[in-house]
Amino acid sequence: MTATAPHRPPAPSLTPGLMLLLTLTMFVCSGNVHFQTPMLTAIGAEFGAGAAATGWVPTLSFAGFLAGTVFLVPLGDRFDKRSLFLAQFAILIVAVLAMAAAPSLAVLAFASFFAGIGCSSASQNIIPMVAEMTSPGERGRIVGTLLTGLFLGILYARVAGGFGAALSLLSDLASKVWDRIGLGVDAVVASLQASWSGITATVADAMQGALVAVVGFGNSATGVFQGAYDAMKAIWSALPSAIGDFAFQAANGLIGGVEAMLNGVVTRINTFISGLNAALDMLP
Repeated sequence: MTATAPHRPPAPSLTPGLMLLLTLTMFVCSGNVHFQTPMLTAIGAEFGAGAAATGWVPTLSFAGFLAGTVFLVPLGDRFDKRSLFLAQFAILIVAVLAMAAAPSLAVLAFASFFAGIGCSSASQNIIPMVAEMTSPGERGRIVGTLLTGLFLGILYARVAGGFGAALSLLSDLASKVWDRIGLGVDAVVASLQASWSGITATVADAMQGALVAVVGFGNSATGVFQGAYDAMKAIWSALPSAIGDFAFQAANGLIGGVEAMLNGVVTRINTFISGLNAALDMLP
């Protein structure tokens, strides 16, 4: 009789959705330790700190990562890896929120230490846990996918942190340029206001001079018309006597002419009547 090996149930297969979630977890956890390194200049500018002070942020991040690796990861051999990972992930969430709302550089550095502790469970606990859940035929592919997510997270954090620092510097530069533009616009507006005040004063002076000229011309015209009116009034005052003598003489001449015309007409009528009488006397 030969002894047979105990029957082991087949390892559960990971679904594509769960595999994607674990890969994203590796991506995020690995990136949280590295993204702040290229942003040290922007962090120093934000809190008004020098390079020596801002250097504590990545230092404490990797110190927390080291502490989690040394003291917490070995606990996965004694306790359930899922529970240990969930506890470290909860620490990571709280630490990242504290870093986002940090009012000072000291709070940011202190929170980065606990963020490093939370990130230490990514590769050290997730990869062994997934290796236990997969069959030997799928283990290499799945572990390779998780490690790809791990290294992509590190590279993305470096690139994104660099872009974030560049955008921060560009935003400061844009703010300064905008302030300069605002000062230039204010200067132009003040110059335009001064020029408009000068133009307004010049126009007012010109209008006042024109009004003075118009008033002077009106006064001169009024004087001319007043003189003409006085002359016409004097002529009109002397005109009745002159017109009276002239009218009397004209009337006498007219009457004489009418009288002569009437006398001529009467004489012609009398002559005609006399001729007519003579003709009647010649009739038998």
